[in-house]
Amino acid sequence: MNAKIIATLVIIPVILYALAKGGMEYKAKSVMDNLIEVASPDLIVSYKDLTTDIRGQTQFNEISAKTNRSESTLTIDRVVVSGPGPVGFVMRDYIAKTDIPTSLHLFVDNLHIPLDKDFLIKLVTKLSPSYEPPTKSKKMDGCEAEDFLSDIELIKKAGFRDYTINSELRYDFSSNSKSLYLEMDIDIVKMGNIRFTLDLENVDPHAISKALQSRDLQSLMEQIPALASVDYSHTINKEFATKYKEICAEKRNMSLADYNQYLYLDTKLLWARKGIKLGYGLKQTLKKYISEWGEIRLSIRPDNAYPLNKLAIKLASKNNSTLAEEINLDFSLNNDILTDLNYSFERATKEGLNKIKEAQSNLSAEKKIAPIRYEYKFVEIPKDQINNYLNNTMILVISQSRTGLTKELKGRYVETVDDYIHLKIRLRGRGSVKIPTKISRIKQVKVLKRVIRKD
Repeated sequence: MNAKIIATLVIIPVILYALAKGGMEYKAKSVMDNLIEVASPDLIVSYKDLTTDIRGQTQFNEISAKTNRSESTLTIDRVVVSGPGPVGFVMRDYIAKTDIPTSLHLFVDNLHIPLDKDFLIKLVTKLSPSYEPPTKSKKMDGCEAEDFLSDIELIKKAGFRDYTINSELRYDFSSNSKSLYLEMDIDIVKMGNIRFTLDLENVDPHAISKALQSRDLQSLMEQIPALASVDYSHTINKEFATKYKEICAEKRNMSLADYNQYLYLDTKLLWARKGIKLGYGLKQTLKKYISEWGEIRLSIRPDNAYPLNKLAIKLASKNNSTLAEEINLDFSLNNDILTDLNYSFERATKEGLNKIKEAQSNLSAEKKIAPIRYEYKFVEIPKDQINNYLNNTMILVISQSRTGLTKELKGRYVETVDDYIHLKIRLRGRGSVKIPTKISRIKQVKVLKRVIRKD
């Protein structure tokens, strides 16, 4: 699912429901009613009830939102907002002009988003009138690197009916120490999750605003925050991703191994078009990730707070080989630490892009799955496994006690009584007869099975 859409939908509860200031439920309900009136008639919003307490916490229960002419409904079991004065800030256009609250904690429990493309576009457009749905090229079908794991119809095929999201957002700002701590956790049930924490120093919103208004670049550079630490992890559920890949492999008429390679090449192509060339270590990690999925984790903990403008310059520099050591960067895939983090910014050449495209075309054209053809054959099985094939057609190779020669008896295995195997054999005329054979006389057992043709 598009990250902007997820972010917009997760913020819905803040915009619509973080309303109760100073424990005044009637004011919260009044503002809520105003919002519902503003949203109508295009967006139909309802909720069961709300509660507040003296700690500044407001809880909303059983929220739903739907658009006109749509049966699809977005629902949220519970939303909890807490912190000093968050409502006054969020609702400043309705209540009063207030400063950014010093802390905020938002918890969203069981946000269910229906897998309905038209509903999602209408909902997000209503919440953000400037939003324009992304245009897809003819080639983009949910199986390209750019839109992988995001196609609604393919997600449905993978066995899902909706996105079920639990999310938590927390921040704390100290004007005295000029520090900001941000924590975010978004869990898309049985699909994946994102966890992120950020600790900044030298954060002065008023000074930054003043520098922007004065257009004083030198003053603005002095107010750029510094990074104290960041932890980021991104996990994709292996079962979900593998099922999605299997659908894409079938759609592309490829084996799963070939589609893994196709997706890897397409990701390389995507980065190359952005002017980024991955080093050997990152390319190998990308291959492993596409094959195995799991958790990517990144951690930055510099010895001293690192200015963000300096970090941005270093990241964009061709000479960034020492950056990982300077900022104490750790990068891992499924707990395996990667030490080779080299990459470079290089303008992609036409020849280089065509080389990747040619490798993709070869996978598509030459390594298609051949149609699987079956045939029925009698396959030998161990004699002690005969009871596993009740009601199957089989051939018993039987030794004759007098001559020592063997003969074959063909029929349907119906039962074992004492030491005898009973086959039901069709007569040339009408009807059938059940013939017992002593197990000790059976030299070989062959069962009729469907097998793949080798020609």
